Amino acid sequence: MKSPESLEILIADDVESIRLYLKEILLPLNVTVTEAVNGDQAFEYIKDHEYDLVLMDIEMPGQSGLEVTRRVREELGYKHTPILIMTGLQQAELIQLAFDNGATDYITKPLSEVEVLSRLSIRLDNRRMERELRNAKILAERSNHAKSEFVSRLAHELKTPLNAISGFSQLIQLDTDNESILESCGLILEAAKHQEDLINEVTNLAKIEAGIIDIDLSAVELSQLIKESFSLTQPMADKFNVRLNFPRRTDVMYTLTADHKRLKQVFLNLLSNAIKYNKPNGEVNLLVKTTPEGHVKVGISDTGKGIAQEDIPKLFEAFNRLGAEESDIEGTGIGLPITRKIIELMGGELEVESTEGEGSIFWVELIGSKHSAD
Repeated sequence: MKSPESLEILIADDVESIRLYLKEILLPLNVTVTEAVNGDQAFEYIKDHEYDLVLMDIEMPGQSGLEVTRRVREELGYKHTPILIMTGLQQAELIQLAFDNGATDYITKPLSEVEVLSRLSIRLDNRRMERELRNAKILAERSNHAKSEFVSRLAHELKTPLNAISGFSQLIQLDTDNESILESCGLILEAAKHQEDLINEVTNLAKIEAGIIDIDLSAVELSQLIKESFSLTQPMADKFNVRLNFPRRTDVMYTLTADHKRLKQVFLNLLSNAIKYNKPNGEVNLLVKTTPEGHVKVGISDTGKGIAQEDIPKLFEAFNRLGAEESDIEGTGIGLPITRKIIELMGGELEVESTEGEGSIFWVELIGSKHSAD
């Protein structure tokens, strides 16, 4: 029975003595060996199982070692499995042909224990590291899923008493004319709404980090998305006495490759921040430009107090609200980390430009193109 750390090697050679010799010298390497007596058998074994390393004779009955190697690369798609060709023919053209067909390396016959072990050891060490990384990734993904499940259950339990608090506060409001009681109920409801927002955003962040958020990429019309986002944030702009400068339609005639729902969530968050952290009588503008790589950058600019360059990375740390102690603006400190993760899941980037005392621009870069108006 093989140990969990052992690697699997396929030896494909029609000469039994060579297979036995290789098995003998491979014993100290803690590997499990499978034997194939011809090219056809070797291909069938590899088709059913991806080995950690393959030792392939260049000439065998049926399919040659070169043909098997080519089919493994092209038909099975095993791009990274090390395949070492064994040959007694010292011809440069033949060796080059082996590499052209996908061989990783070659070993000369008659076989030398020193050469075999030296060529295999480094590749087997690499495969062990790859396996460890793959296992670590699997464990991390399981941990993220477990965390997401825990957060979801916790959120449900937290919302139950929160709903009761909100419900009873609303009933008290309906049953009294006392101004002091009504004011207190209003404060309770505001606090409950803030707490609900925090619970929802923590849940969203956990799901995104666990990779269980759905992203449906399609062609998204920027002009329509901007219209929807500006309309939804206009009441907030009025409340904060900030002017939303709606762009001309001809300036936003772009098609982006994105998830419409998630990109709308991104713009709503960036627009809300640009409004909340602006100055009285400030402005919010939308900028669009293209990149040489064929991407479209959409910028949301504000005329707020700006952000120090050394503080920009802190914007994307969960729960880190810069300057929160000097402001009475409500927030969770999770919106921007979620926004950046969503953009990255759509294959884009989020960048920040800021000048203290003048304002900031948050750039969303996605694959897209400009098109003419109808």
